[in-house]
Amino acid sequence: MKKKLLGLLGAGALLLAACGGADQPAKESADGTVDESQVRPEMRVAINAEPPTLDPARTVSTASIGVTMHIYETLYTFDENFESQPVLADSYEVNDDNTKYTFKLKEGINFHDGSEMTAEDVAASMNYWKADTSKAADLLPEGDFEVVDDYTVEVEFVEPNTELLTLMSSITYFPAIRPAEAFDGEIAESGIDDNFIGTGPYEYVDWVHDQYVEVKRFDNYHNQVTGEPSRFAGEKRAPTETIRFEIVGDVGTRMAGLLSEEYDVGEVPVTNLDQVDATDYLNYEAPGGGTLVAQLNVEEGPLLDDKLRQAILTGINNNDIMLAALDNEEFYEVSSSYVSPETPYYTETSSEFYNANDQEKAKKLIEESGYNGEEIRIVTTPEYDSMYSASIALQDQLVELGLNAVVNQYDFNTFNEYTSDPSGHEIYIVSHSFQPSPQQVLTLSTDRWGGDMDEQAQELIDAMRAAEDEAATKEAFAELQDFLYTDYIPGFVIGHYNNFVTYNSAVEGFDYWKAPILWNAGHVE
Repeated sequence: MKKKLLGLLGAGALLLAACGGADQPAKESADGTVDESQVRPEMRVAINAEPPTLDPARTVSTASIGVTMHIYETLYTFDENFESQPVLADSYEVNDDNTKYTFKLKEGINFHDGSEMTAEDVAASMNYWKADTSKAADLLPEGDFEVVDDYTVEVEFVEPNTELLTLMSSITYFPAIRPAEAFDGEIAESGIDDNFIGTGPYEYVDWVHDQYVEVKRFDNYHNQVTGEPSRFAGEKRAPTETIRFEIVGDVGTRMAGLLSEEYDVGEVPVTNLDQVDATDYLNYEAPGGGTLVAQLNVEEGPLLDDKLRQAILTGINNNDIMLAALDNEEFYEVSSSYVSPETPYYTETSSEFYNANDQEKAKKLIEESGYNGEEIRIVTTPEYDSMYSASIALQDQLVELGLNAVVNQYDFNTFNEYTSDPSGHEIYIVSHSFQPSPQQVLTLSTDRWGGDMDEQAQELIDAMRAAEDEAATKEAFAELQDFLYTDYIPGFVIGHYNNFVTYNSAVEGFDYWKAPILWNAGHVE
C-alpha cells in the first residue's frame, strides 16, 4: 500500500508520498478484486457534516453526494479521465446540429422497490433534474425529455447544445434516475427527501439525523455496468453488506475514531498528515480536488463599494490563506483561474488587483472608498475545515488593513441559509470541486451575485457558453475572468487544492473523488 498524492497542481504531477501499510497484506481474489468472503459485513465512514438533503439534484454538499452516489445511478458518468461512460444508458445519438439527443436504455434494470426502469422513469427524472437543478437550468436550452418507447428517450432543444453529456456525467448536481412516481405531488424546497429509491448497488435503510445514514447492498443489483472500475464508471461489486455514514462534525473525534479503528474511512484535515503518516494501519489519498473561492456580497451592504472590493483583492495574501487552510504547500496552488490547471481552459487573469499583496495600495483604496467602519461579516462553518481556516486567515488580514471584519460560524445547514440570504453576510468562502469546463463552474453565475454589473457579466457568460470549440471557449472565458477581477469583483479564487482522505489500510478497493467511492471497497479481515 502507498499513501498517494494524486492530483495535478500547476504544470507537474505531485509524486507519491511516504509509504505505509498494515502488517498483513489484504487478501484478494484471483482476478485482483476484493475477496468477499474475507470482508467485514459493515463499513463505517466518518463524514464531517449532516447531509442537507439526500436529493442530489438540490445540493453540491459532499456529505450528500458521498451517500447518494451509492443509492442512485445516472445514464452516463465520468471515468478517471473525465470521459463520459454509460451506466443506465446503452447508447446515445445526437443529430448534426446538436439539438436532438436520443438515448437507448438498458433493459432489465430494477429499482430497489422491484419495479423495472423504463423510459417513463428516465424522462421524469431527467425533466426534474433539468428544471430544478440550477446548473442544468442555467446551461441547457428549452426542451423536455420525452418517451419514444419503453427503452428510448429523446430531448430536442430549441438551440444547439454540446454540454448535455458532460452535465449528465458530472457528480455535482447529478441527474439521479428514480421511479416516475417519486415526482408526483408537491416537492419541498430541499427536494425529494421521502423517496430514496434508485438503481444503485446500495439501497437506503435509515437516516437518523445528526447521527448516521445507513445503506445496505442491493441483492438484485443489475450488474450491467462492465469494465474495470474507473472513478465513477466501471463494474460495481458491492463486497460490503452494509455501509454506515456516521455524522461526526468534530475533527478530533473523527481522527480518534480512525486511530481506534472505529471508523474505516474518514475525512480529516491535512493538518493530521504527520499523525496519519506515523500510523502503520492508516493510509491516505490526496486526489486533485477543487477550488477555494471567496464570494463577496455585491447586492447590499458595504461591499457595494467597488473601491472596497478592489482593496480586499489587492491587500490580501492568498498564499497565507491557502497555507492556513491546507497546512502544507504540496497540497495547494495559488491561482486566479476559476478552472483547475488540469483543464485545457486554464488561464490566469491579467488584473492588477489579484493577489497583489500590497497593503499600502489597499489602504489607499479603502480611504478612497465610502467605508466608514461598518462590520464585514465573514460567515463560515467549522464542519468544513479548509473553508473555516481560510475564513479565519482572511479575517486576520482584513483587520490588518483596518477593516472591521468578524467571523460568524454556524453548522453547515445554517451556513447555507446565511450565504443564500444577502442580508446574512458580506463574505463567505466556499469550495467547489473540479469541473471539466468553465461553463460548469458553480461560482461563475449571476444567480450568486445580484450586483449592478450582472448584465455585463451575463453577456460574457453567454458568449462563453455559445463558443463553438475549445479555443473559442478559452478565449471567451479569459475575457470573462478579466472582467470579474478588474471591473466587477463579485468574488475571487483563493487557490486550488487537493482533497485529503484517510482510511484503514485493511480497506481494499477504495477510491475517492470529491467523496469516498465505496461500491468496490471492503475491510478485509
